[in-house]
Amino acid sequence: TTPVLHLPFEQRLKHLRQASFRTKSANRDMFDPKLIQDKRIALPLIRKNFVKRQQLDALLGKVTEERGMRTYISENVHNHLTDGIIFQPNSPYVCGTDRGLLKWKYLDTVTIDVEILPLTHFDTEDVLRVGVLGEDNTRVDMTRHLHLPGSERRRLEADRVESGSKIAEVGFDPTTGEWYYLTMRPDKIAPNHISTVLGTLLELAESLTTEELRYRMSVPPGTRDTYRKDVRGMQRQLLDHQRRKNQSHQQQQRQHHR
Repeated sequence: TTPVLHLPFEQRLKHLRQASFRTKSANRDMFDPKLIQDKRIALPLIRKNFVKRQQLDALLGKVTEERGMRTYISENVHNHLTDGIIFQPNSPYVCGTDRGLLKWKYLDTVTIDVEILPLTHFDTEDVLRVGVLGEDNTRVDMTRHLHLPGSERRRLEADRVESGSKIAEVGFDPTTGEWYYLTMRPDKIAPNHISTVLGTLLELAESLTTEELRYRMSVPPGTRDTYRKDVRGMQRQLLDHQRRKNQSHQQQQRQHHR
């Protein structure tokens, strides 16, 4: 056998696609596409789908959204839920944490886990005191920064009583500027660390939408990325459109009062 971990990703992927991971006892292509189509095989081996960045638009075009869930559909076999894309650098394999990897997630799936803290003597009944993990297992109080609307807070409290959990998963919607409650996490005993929370908030602040990602990744090599310029132009068109609508509405109002 020949070592492949030192090879850049593009070369390692060729080994995988050529089914070079064969042994004397398993001398066949375990990733044969025909095996995926064979309904007699319950759990066929499926390679992760890697594409060049310019093909990202077509890849995300296979994702359908229904009832808040996103499903990747490929030839109607072994479809699966998805929450984003992983960008793989063309570099040697890294054992452990590869800081060159980048995961982009749909903004409404970027969430944090917070701990419900006891109220103080100065808190009113409508206060939800929350915290995240700090250094040396301390708690960083996030109450003043994380405020749930009344309906979301009441839903959280109801689930909290039912589940008996003190860890809640919450998210932030950049378009509305509001926090929202997702679910209680009885499978967790500790909230996210403050460093994770700060990273999440930065990701939300960058607010890289699906449309912007698909646009930027489809720009050919050597071609200038004019996304911001194009967006400003479209925004001016949108403003002109609204002005025309307002003028039309005002004219209708004047005719109505004659």
